[in-house]
Amino acid sequence: MGFDFDIREFVSDPKSATTARDSLERYFSQNTGRHFERFASRADARRFTSDDVAAIATLSVPLDGEAVVGLLLTHADRLTELLNSPALPPREAAIWEVDATALAADQPLSMIYNELKRIPGINYVRASKLLAGKRPHLVPIRDSVVEQLLGAGTDYWAPMRDVLGDPELRRSLEIVSDGVVPSDVSLLRRLDVILWMEGEARGLGTRRS
Repeated sequence: MGFDFDIREFVSDPKSATTARDSLERYFSQNTGRHFERFASRADARRFTSDDVAAIATLSVPLDGEAVVGLLLTHADRLTELLNSPALPPREAAIWEVDATALAADQPLSMIYNELKRIPGINYVRASKLLAGKRPHLVPIRDSVVEQLLGAGTDYWAPMRDVLGDPELRRSLEIVSDGVVPSDVSLLRRLDVILWMEGEARGLGTRRS
């Protein structure tokens, strides 16, 4: 099942594409979230560290003490085991490149996501941001703003994979973001920012940076 919001039309139509570009320019010049990639890239790819905690704090969802203990101590061994699974797609893997089975519930990616959600103080929003820091081209960030804009249901990763599987959509994203977004920011993240800024402008969901 797809999304109600036509993402391809929004980033390719000249009028809304201008809005999208302006949103990206504002976000990556003003919002604390522009530092997300900097902290996430410093983190150890094989385990969660304090850099991962710092990364999601830039998105205005800081972890409380109990959540930090769960992430870095109590659940650390299991999370590290899953992050080092040979079945986990590499950090550079893009969501449109991986086989759909990589997103299945019995695969390491979903297992990490579910393990994160088991930690007190880490809900699905925080879990998606922590995992997006580890796999920035593969894991879309979830929150109520974007979900409401898209009309998203419980299935989210698979529809996003279908959307970004369109080469024309990816090219439109590249054009819209050219020159206003740092080169190390994934197309998936660029799309997330566009959608969140549009949803925030419409007064949807809960604000985040």
